[in-house]
Amino acid sequence: MNNTGVPDEAVFLNLQGSAVTGTTGTGATLSNNTDYALSDILGTISGAGSGGPTGSVSNLSISSFSGAMFATIGQKIGSSQPATSVVSGRLESTIFGGNNDNNNFDTSYVSSISLPLSYAVKRRSNGTLVPLSSQANQITTNGPAAFTALTQSTSITPNDARISANYNVLNTGGTQLGTLTGTASILSPSNVGTSYHDWTSSNTGIRNTSSLIPWMQTQGPVTVANYNVPLTAPHLPGANIGFGGSSGTSPFGSDDPTNRFLQGQDYSLSAQFTNDMNPGGANAQLTAQGITAGTPGVIMTGGGGSYASGDTGTFNVYITNSQLDNSNGIYGANPQYVILWTDPSAPKDGGNDLAVTTTNTNSLTDRIVGDLLTGINMGWTDSQTQIDTHATSTNTSDKLTGTIFSGSTDLISQLSTGEFIYLLDLQQVPGAITDSTVPLWFGNNIETNELFYNTYGSALADETGAYTLAYSDRLAGGLSPDIFYTPGGQTVDISDLYLEITLNPGDFTFTPVPEPSTYALLLGFGVVGLAWVRRRKK
Repeated sequence: MNNTGVPDEAVFLNLQGSAVTGTTGTGATLSNNTDYALSDILGTISGAGSGGPTGSVSNLSISSFSGAMFATIGQKIGSSQPATSVVSGRLESTIFGGNNDNNNFDTSYVSSISLPLSYAVKRRSNGTLVPLSSQANQITTNGPAAFTALTQSTSITPNDARISANYNVLNTGGTQLGTLTGTASILSPSNVGTSYHDWTSSNTGIRNTSSLIPWMQTQGPVTVANYNVPLTAPHLPGANIGFGGSSGTSPFGSDDPTNRFLQGQDYSLSAQFTNDMNPGGANAQLTAQGITAGTPGVIMTGGGGSYASGDTGTFNVYITNSQLDNSNGIYGANPQYVILWTDPSAPKDGGNDLAVTTTNTNSLTDRIVGDLLTGINMGWTDSQTQIDTHATSTNTSDKLTGTIFSGSTDLISQLSTGEFIYLLDLQQVPGAITDSTVPLWFGNNIETNELFYNTYGSALADETGAYTLAYSDRLAGGLSPDIFYTPGGQTVDISDLYLEITLNPGDFTFTPVPEPSTYALLLGFGVVGLAWVRRRKK
């Protein structure tokens, strides 16, 4: 559905990723890296009944695809990704075909926001939303309001993150239909070159003006741990807010023959920020991994276990400040880090710790690092917000009833990461995602210092349930940014379902090229005006 105000013949869809299998609404075979105008993929949808997608509508039928579908306004992109100066939207999807519970979709604003998207799983027969058992049935971004939220202050979004639009809008044949001006996109903090706040540069020694990491070097450790929801809890009973296991590659390779770092297990580590992770260079293995004397960063100490052969025992994780502060760090979700570990069942290398430098491999330590960075982005790390008092002031006490948070006098920063994410999960309510109270427990609502959280993600939290952070999928249930189609645990006729995608207005203005008759009228006024000026000069 095109609500942008730009004609369908100048709005293009383009699939980039694995080889796509499917057809357009006209029955033509779909191809990757091809720009399809909405006006060129019109067709009827079989099984559409009253209230459903009846008549000729722009549609695609896809049975296999994994990658990104871009919607661009007035510009074709071919095999390239859209330039930030072109208005575009991004829908990420994994489609296995048929009645597969792993078919999923999501919208990502992790890199930028440009063209706001909404989408919903509906029934062809009557157009009603499918009641998804474990996922939100609609992700909605409130169009221009998202840009208003982001641009209300340069402390939220710096000026150099705002990319202007000023280009000709062309249809599929290259004919100009008009011009587009305004905002093309707003880049997120994970984009290099923008001046969002960093996490280290302000070291005033005063909490309200200091950057997070220098301040945390003066504080005690925080706890990074999963949380197992008690079976007696009224909300999400039995859920494990933590690592579920992976089939990836162990960060230790052949040194970890049982791949226990890939197996689901409980974990608990203390994370201490320090200005020297290797005092005096005494740890030669850290030095060999590039962490020399005087290197500042965070050390996580603890381990995993309790799932039988999945036990890892104890280990340390080290992340330098330079890694936390670069584009792949706290904002970008993929810092390089070092692990030191001794195999508790069969120590190797003469009993010395094994050392490895790694990045994201879908392992236990990746989950642990991600949990810490999630908390930092969301304002948990040193939040002085008291749980019960905040619940009362935000009218959310009812969501905490029967849980460890009900009546709690703890500060949010005293929670483990798993407990904090569970607290956010409890803000889910039945129905539309826009009824969620997550924003009340996120960013500026729990932390007064803007240098202590991700301002971009916090500002967008009120406007969308889509990905605004790389860690948005830490949230579960109806708060997850992922929609699974077909929803698990339900008896649903896959042939009666369709995914409705809506292109919403952004922060731009489309000015159509005047019709020929309008040109003539304008030319007539121009001639008259010119003659009048000449007479005045005589």
